[in-house]
Amino acid sequence: SGIPSFRQAAETIVNDSSSSIAMLTVAVNKTCNLACASCSSTHSSTWHQQNIANGVVDSYSVVQLHKNDHNHQVRDRFLSLIKDQNLQEINYIKFGGGEPLMNDTHQLILSMLPYPERVTIQYTSNFSIMPKKEILDLWSKFKLVRWSASLDGVGDRFEYLRWPYKWSKLSKFVKQALEQVPSNVMFGVEHTLSPLNVLYFDEFQTWFDTEFAQNRQGDRTNLDIHHAHGKIALDKTTVAMREHIVQLYGSEHKISNLINQIPVADPTSMVRYLDQLTKWRGVDWVTVFPEAATYYK
Repeated sequence: SGIPSFRQAAETIVNDSSSSIAMLTVAVNKTCNLACASCSSTHSSTWHQQNIANGVVDSYSVVQLHKNDHNHQVRDRFLSLIKDQNLQEINYIKFGGGEPLMNDTHQLILSMLPYPERVTIQYTSNFSIMPKKEILDLWSKFKLVRWSASLDGVGDRFEYLRWPYKWSKLSKFVKQALEQVPSNVMFGVEHTLSPLNVLYFDEFQTWFDTEFAQNRQGDRTNLDIHHAHGKIALDKTTVAMREHIVQLYGSEHKISNLINQIPVADPTSMVRYLDQLTKWRGVDWVTVFPEAATYYK
């Protein structure tokens, strides 16, 4: 769809002559304080607890995943493997989750690296937890820190998609982060497109350009767009909605190009899921996304 992937970027980061680890992705913890509409209990402890509260039985593997995560078994096993590796040539580490800033896994790994000044680190975060001073001081030793926020909308649309986070708190957090991070931190946004928010991208773009376009040093904030998978996957956009998307953004827009690469799928399961969320959370998706809802009557 014309958008560079993380895998493609790796080809320019990894040295062909390297005989040890050059890039590392760390996503061993599933502890998270949000239950986002595009996520599931496979990746979020809050989603797991929501399922328990609403009588939904997770698979045995998911139950064990959270049990082992809670007991630090997965993390400790991962750390034991890393300690046995040659870390001299690492130059890029990507931290995911769950929410990577809810645990100390990243701090323990960063403390192992012999040459932090050579290493770029990246976090994909929900932007709800401000790192303590000791973490910010640790970040300042690295070549570059890319701190990417998972943000899919503004106002009540953000609150629906990133439940139960509040937009007012996120807005304050962005200002705090911009003011407090070291000078080597660059920001990014991971914007997940779904049938719910795809018609409201201009609304988000306006907020982004006004409030989060650059850091204090004037470095541009990266805005990366990718499509949702699972229950609100972008393939559940109807044919009529796709036609509207092209009219709204133009045929050459990156969103139009992206949607044209995705086959059309039956949206019935998505509507059932959203109706179920309405019962669980007391917020009607039809009210929050009225333009989108017209395509799913």
